[in-house]
Amino acid sequence: MIWYIVVIALVNLGLGFGVAVCLGRRCRRRYDLAESATACRLQSGGSAAESVAEMTTDGTESVEQPETVAPPMSEHDQTASQSSVKNIQDVLVRYEGQLSSVDDVLRTCTETPDAEKIESCFSSLQEARDEYVENREQAHAAFAEFHEGRDEFNEVCERLRAAIQQQQMQIENVNAAAKAFDFNTDLKQGCREMVSETSKLLDTNHQLRDTLDKTLIEVAREEQWLKTADQAMRDDQLTQLLGRAGLEAGLQEWWEKDPRRSRKLSVGMLDIDGFTQFNEQYGHKVGDTLLRAIARLLVAENDGDYTPTRFSGQQFLLIFPDVDVRHVTNRLELIRQEIAMARFQWHDCDIRVTVSCAATEAGDEDTSDTLFERMEATLQEAKRYGRNRTFLHEGKYPAPVVPPNFVLEEKSITL
Repeated sequence: MIWYIVVIALVNLGLGFGVAVCLGRRCRRRYDLAESATACRLQSGGSAAESVAEMTTDGTESVEQPETVAPPMSEHDQTASQSSVKNIQDVLVRYEGQLSSVDDVLRTCTETPDAEKIESCFSSLQEARDEYVENREQAHAAFAEFHEGRDEFNEVCERLRAAIQQQQMQIENVNAAAKAFDFNTDLKQGCREMVSETSKLLDTNHQLRDTLDKTLIEVAREEQWLKTADQAMRDDQLTQLLGRAGLEAGLQEWWEKDPRRSRKLSVGMLDIDGFTQFNEQYGHKVGDTLLRAIARLLVAENDGDYTPTRFSGQQFLLIFPDVDVRHVTNRLELIRQEIAMARFQWHDCDIRVTVSCAATEAGDEDTSDTLFERMEATLQEAKRYGRNRTFLHEGKYPAPVVPPNFVLEEKSITL
């Protein structure tokens, strides 16, 4: 009897041990799967909670496979193509700073002319010009080496070459005006004429900057690293809004998550009217301050229904996810009317500005390029019909929006 009890106990003990071993192996395998998924998620920026293995209703394991995502690009892992564009951008930024400083001094000389300051400005212009042109040509040659001859970059290369040629023509105009400057005549008038030329050069610099932004996006698309670009590249440094690259990346991610285009996506664009003349009258530094003020207003007016971005130059684009385009026109009209009523104060000046607006909805076949082309065409109609108004494109052609009557108070905004 004792031996029988001992045998039964040993059998039970053996069965229990066997079950424990099996369960332990199964748990260990589940833990390893979860741990592996967690590691992959963390490497790609995801949270650990997203990686935990889930159990289905029949008790089998279902482990979510982590998406393969390249780590964000840093300054140390730029591609050769990216670096070639960034080099042109860097030398342009330096030149813009030098040119802007000269422009400021010449503007003061339109009121209180100083022959020594003017001569010093001309010397600085020449030195900055020589340094910039040499560095720009080297950087552009490096870009051409990587991209010219490749069919997918033909249009990009031609657009960049045209922007550089336009800038070079204005650089030569400024140089010629400086050489022809007559110190024996009205210095105030002479400085006003010089400021007109330096202002035009700053405008062409900004156009080249926008072209370089588009070029970098084309490179990113081709090399497929736009979504993994770091935040510094996605943001606009002047306004602290999302920039063109951030806008493009956001649209790309949105459409990848909604491949059937079942969700609405509407967009609105604002363009400051007469901004070139504004810059010539007040200077580009004041113009930059105005852009920052408009950006702050767009952020302040946002109720969470849109994402404000700086599209290019004096243009802002608002993205409205899951929103009907008619709602977008009302929001644009509210912003447009508020800006028209605002007094922008610069020192002792009360400055009035207006914006033209456009709205449309993304279609099933739209890409970012076709969407932006339609937006800009709609905006041009608003400009052509007198500015300071909103036009809507609902698929066939742009049409004016009847302005709602908002009860608004005049605001004073310090630049």
